[in-house]
Amino acid sequence: MPRQDSGSHGGSTYGPDPEALERALRFIDYRPRSSGETRLRMRRYGYDAATIETVIDHLTAAGILDDTDFARLFMTELLCKGVGFYRVRSELVKKMVPREVIDELTADYPIEDELERAKSAAERRLGSFDGDPSDPAARKKLADYLVRRGFARQVAQMAARLTLRVDTQTSPELE
Repeated sequence: MPRQDSGSHGGSTYGPDPEALERALRFIDYRPRSSGETRLRMRRYGYDAATIETVIDHLTAAGILDDTDFARLFMTELLCKGVGFYRVRSELVKKMVPREVIDELTADYPIEDELERAKSAAERRLGSFDGDPSDPAARKKLADYLVRRGFARQVAQMAARLTLRVDTQTSPELE
């Protein structure tokens, strides 16, 4: 564990502490990280604030840490997993992406596709659905699942209704 009192972790005028930089690079090499995640990990390693900021500044200037690129990549992954707007924002906050980056990215969020993403998630969920799809409780259960995935309540309810209606078209006796 790094010692804070030895002076070996202070940033120099020639660049970041080589040991601190190496540890940060190993942390980032595992998978893409935000500057906030990297900063927190460096604190856990025991580095002082000046050393951490020197390392973060160096990695940012080198293009190794880029919160906007990281957030865009992470948001794309979340959308592919079928989560909604609120979950995307929440997950970006958990990844310690700066608020202004989150606001910038979510301004371009494809909200017009939200209902389609919710319907797609609902259809996938129906594969493991146990119970009578015509039961109003089933629609509520499906909508609640979609809300937990980050979709707005109204979008979730609409997607549940549309998904279960599509299902009942193949089985008219359920109507």
